[in-house]
Amino acid sequence: MPSTFCVNSKISESADSPKSQSAGMNSTKTRTFEIYAAGDAAAYALLKAYAPAFDQVDGIFLTGTPSYKLDTIRAVNGGIQVYRATVEYKHAGRDEQTASANELTETGREKVTCSFTSTSTTVTTALKQTKYGAEARDVGKAVNVQYNGEVEGHEINVPVGTFTVSTVIDSGTVTNEWLKDRFKQIWTTNEADFRSWPPGCVALTGMDTRQRADGNWEVDYSFAVQPPEEIDRIGDVFLFDVIQKEGFQYTWVMFRPKETDDKILPEGIGAYIADIYKKSDFGLLEIQQ
Repeated sequence: MPSTFCVNSKISESADSPKSQSAGMNSTKTRTFEIYAAGDAAAYALLKAYAPAFDQVDGIFLTGTPSYKLDTIRAVNGGIQVYRATVEYKHAGRDEQTASANELTETGREKVTCSFTSTSTTVTTALKQTKYGAEARDVGKAVNVQYNGEVEGHEINVPVGTFTVSTVIDSGTVTNEWLKDRFKQIWTTNEADFRSWPPGCVALTGMDTRQRADGNWEVDYSFAVQPPEEIDRIGDVFLFDVIQKEGFQYTWVMFRPKETDDKILPEGIGAYIADIYKKSDFGLLEIQQ
């Protein structure tokens, strides 16, 4: 930039200015100036009037306000001071992020967190069951059988995994229609293999979105995982073959009352594998599969 004079004041950009670093949303640029002015106030006024309020690196718009730094170098005649001034430009939304090596700054990058815990479910059949007592009746593997033959079952804990995938998606992709379509996918399961899990074993349980200062969107997807299981029977009911039960399918047994002496006991007559969640294409989420 050329020098600018104002009465006894003068400002010019240094020969080694500007300096920039290209890093997406973390891009920076620094401009340095030499100022002749009658005091700090006059120097600041001249700097703010002369230095650009905005700049850019690789198309990323940066702002310099209010990162001004002024250092006095020496005094000259007539009360004029010589200053070295620095203006630092950065993205307006940069301070909204937590500075870390893993922060997401560009579209397509991802960050994953996971947790393995448990959830409860009610079962009506046991893996193994032993009866005791002279009057105990054989109820097979039915759990919590009442005198009238009703099977109450028992609540148990089963393993469940949860994980979150955070990503940055381009502003041109995230439209109102796109968001509505993702809403429809909440509590659906994967229709194809997803991150090494077979179909029906991963459920999309939630989604959080927020638009950044650069117009792109940060999206957090929440998932739950139930592992598959190879089974050849459900309770005392044998299946025709070994079947791979999907993680989020539900198995249950139909019982009928069977009279034995003076008691009515349950008899398993049918086994069922139920699909209780719809499947959807997780490829539409704009994350790695």
